[in-house]
Amino acid sequence: PRGVTTAICDPHEIANVAGLTGIHYFLEASVRTVMDIRVNLSSCVPSTHMETAGAALNADDLAPLADHPRVIGLAEFMNYPGVIFRDPGCMAKLKAFEGRHIDGHSPLLSGRDLNAYISAGIRTEHESTSAPEAIEKLQKGMRVLIREGSVSKDLEALAEVLTPLTAPYLCLCTDDRNPLDIAEHGHLDYMIRTLIAGGASPLAVYRAASLSAAEAFGLKDRGQIAPGKRADLVAVESLAGCRAQLVLCAGRRVTPEAFAARKTIPPVGRHSVK
Repeated sequence: PRGVTTAICDPHEIANVAGLTGIHYFLEASVRTVMDIRVNLSSCVPSTHMETAGAALNADDLAPLADHPRVIGLAEFMNYPGVIFRDPGCMAKLKAFEGRHIDGHSPLLSGRDLNAYISAGIRTEHESTSAPEAIEKLQKGMRVLIREGSVSKDLEALAEVLTPLTAPYLCLCTDDRNPLDIAEHGHLDYMIRTLIAGGASPLAVYRAASLSAAEAFGLKDRGQIAPGKRADLVAVESLAGCRAQLVLCAGRRVTPEAFAARKTIPPVGRHSVK
């Protein structure tokens, strides 16, 4: 309803508790939604060896899911020390998804350590918290995702980096934005409004929210209004206001009836109904 027609997700929290069962559930549910949901497979379950989790996933667990039609590649590689120091488990996962999209997660990483991390085939990064950090990552060939979640809020710090020149290499990201914030303030639409209000070029902002994101994740069939492209269209009352008046997802009008027609599947994991 807010104009977001594609979501690229990492079901890490589900996988951290329910393992492969949770990922299979998420993949099955993803084919039944109005929004187009694409999945990057959780790369670090658990995220560190110090964590007590409900599952542990290795390369052999994840590789069979690589060809699922909803899977893009490997989700944010949080264990960046494991990448830099060539931990065997990390190397096996990177090898299994070589040539596919691999998301990054490397807060404050710079210099030769950043070079090593990028050399492992990692192409995107959403943990930049300052303009110099984001610029170094851009200069080294990464696509930088400007994040504005519910806890980590980096939009203000990175706004100056978004220009018509850099927009092809920047995306907008709402990593860990809770439903209350989405309902009260918005999702990508909130980021668009805020950036434009702060003086950013509307064309640069909308490009980062659409075409640049599609290109960063290899979705060549969407992101712009053009012949042969997927009909994901949003009519807004103004560019600066970015309040959706009409939303089409794959040519289908998004309405309450469309949401009501979704087919649900039984939940997984430990649960009880009283």
